[in-house]
Amino acid sequence: MKKLFATATLALLFSACSKEPTPSTPAQEPVTTFKFTANGILYELNGSLATYSSMGSIIRRGGDLNTGQYSLLAQNGAARNTMVLPLTVGTLTSTTYTFPNGGAGECELIGVSYYGDKAGDNSTVTISSIHDGVYADGIFSGQHTKTGTTQKVIITNGEFKNVKILL
Repeated sequence: MKKLFATATLALLFSACSKEPTPSTPAQEPVTTFKFTANGILYELNGSLATYSSMGSIIRRGGDLNTGQYSLLAQNGAARNTMVLPLTVGTLTSTTYTFPNGGAGECELIGVSYYGDKAGDNSTVTISSIHDGVYADGIFSGQHTKTGTTQKVIITNGEFKNVKILL
């Protein structure tokens, strides 16, 4: 009888212990990375702006939700570093988006503003994948001119992973 009671107790204990997550447990957000080199200096703006308000990156749609343009946005408010690169109006897909003079986006690096609106300025963003319905991975590069001067910033080796897409 004691053996039967002990077996039943152990069976009850082990059946209550489950390694399966419950359906109400939210999925873990993937780690978001965003980095690039500007005139030879590495910048990393990691994290998700969907989670943190002052540092990280997102892809968002501005203006009217039906006609607004998607942009790739990254920032670190404390260091005064910001990058905004245009993508597309309409449906966001895995492709390359290229913007020549006049619409190449903008960036602020340590408080100095650069705009992509002068001759030769450009930006290219390639979204290599959109996964889990709300995250994008890809690469980017560009050239922007410092406000009020002819000084250029050359953006190379831009890479982003698990950047959340907000509609």
